[in-house]
Amino acid sequence: MTNFLCDSRKGKYYINLPLTMMFTKTAVSLGAEPYGLGIWNTPFIDALYNGARKRQLTAFKARVDPHAIMNPGKFFRIQSKWMNIPAVIFNPGFFSFSMAVLIGLSPIVGRIATLFMGRDKKIDQLDFELTTHACAKCGNCIAVCPSYLISKNEEVTAKGKIALAKKLIEGRDITRQEAENVFMCMHCKACESICQTNLELMRLWDVLESRMEDKIGGRPEEKIAEFLKTVDESTEYWDMVERNG
Repeated sequence: MTNFLCDSRKGKYYINLPLTMMFTKTAVSLGAEPYGLGIWNTPFIDALYNGARKRQLTAFKARVDPHAIMNPGKFFRIQSKWMNIPAVIFNPGFFSFSMAVLIGLSPIVGRIATLFMGRDKKIDQLDFELTTHACAKCGNCIAVCPSYLISKNEEVTAKGKIALAKKLIEGRDITRQEAENVFMCMHCKACESICQTNLELMRLWDVLESRMEDKIGGRPEEKIAEFLKTVDESTEYWDMVERNG
């Protein structure tokens, strides 16, 4: 799976989209398999299944889902609005030819894109706003968060804290309870490790905690100590630690 952090609010995002597909095509040509078969990997279906297997799966799909209720228009081929142009673009034959042309022209396209859109600047400090914007809100972080396991409170998870950071950026009111939830964190990096967008979450938590300290006049030391005591006494937590080595 090819991914890297980019900003969909900027024009260069539309240069990055085909770039990820070019990377995937290069990897497939070297013997790799695409990660799953979502919309973006439809052009690489031939790298996953041969003709006999595709016919077998298509027949199974028709049998168990005759009315195309599940993922309509997204099984082996795309069916969409706009005169079904996306279906043509993502057709494996047309797409493969287009990617070959783009790869061949990439040195020229790259120079033109850099000329008109500028070079990417190295970010030495956390881009707070970009991080909140780039979160895919997939919820994977919740499943691995020991703080959520203990508290059952989504506000202490990465997803919840990013939502709070967004409130902070937008200037909305934040309650003391919301601010204190930020500190109920093990800083174990589980959320950062599983993040599909590769967000630098540990740096975000440091920044967010500093902002909340300013807001409520310091760290809520008593509540942090109480939280850590609860964690230490939790058999569920230690079971999670043992399962994950």
